[in-house]
Amino acid sequence: MLMPLLMMVACVALSCAGSYYLMTRMHLGRLEALERDLQTFSEAMCQMAEMQIKGYQKLNGNVGEIEERILELAVPPRDACRTLERRHQVLALSRKGVAVDEIVKRLNLPRGEAELILSLQRFTDVAATGVNGEGDHYVQA
Repeated sequence: MLMPLLMMVACVALSCAGSYYLMTRMHLGRLEALERDLQTFSEAMCQMAEMQIKGYQKLNGNVGEIEERILELAVPPRDACRTLERRHQVLALSRKGVAVDEIVKRLNLPRGEAELILSLQRFTDVAATGVNGEGDHYVQA
């Protein structure tokens, strides 16, 4: 009676060992597949990160150039005040009734510049008074 019992225990043990072996192989195969997938994913992420870093560096370089250009444009030219002053002088002389030729001589500036200043002033006067001669009404905040 002991012999059949031992045989049955041996069969169950062999069956369990075989199942364990098959399960272990199946899990090891799945684990290896997961490791390969993880490696592929990791390499893809590294490539994407490198591309983003290169893009950021390129963008950052362009921002520096743009900032420099903005600073260049923000600084008014040295003769800007002189130009504004000259404009005021031309308009003041014109209001006093001085002719364009005389204004050009007195201020030592090109005739075209004096004429341009006066024509722009006439244009802004017409725009401010409107076609009918009535002033536009603006609401100030």
